Amino acid sequence: MRRVALAASAYQGARECYQRSGKNPDQLRFSVTWIGFWFNIPGVTLDPTEVANDMFNSGVDVLLSGIDTTEAIVVAGQRHDRGEKVWASL
Repeated sequence: MRRVALAASAYQGARECYQRSGKNPDQLRFSVTWIGFWFNIPGVTLDPTEVANDMFNSGVDVLLSGIDTTEAIVVAGQRHDRGEKVWASL
């Protein structure tokens, strides 16, 4: 239930920010990717680094992570260092 609540609250917050920036919140693109567990288990869960890169490659601007590892922050930092405008949060 915690994961669903995190996704729902992130969505509501994104809609509010989108609207406050003058955009139509109905046009917000919001995606949730479940990797399989709250921390990385190689061979069992999706690779969080790969998921983060795939999401940024698809054009997302913001990545929120509910897992107990720092892959989202590391990937965002690497992309920021290359000059990309991205954000990530744990």
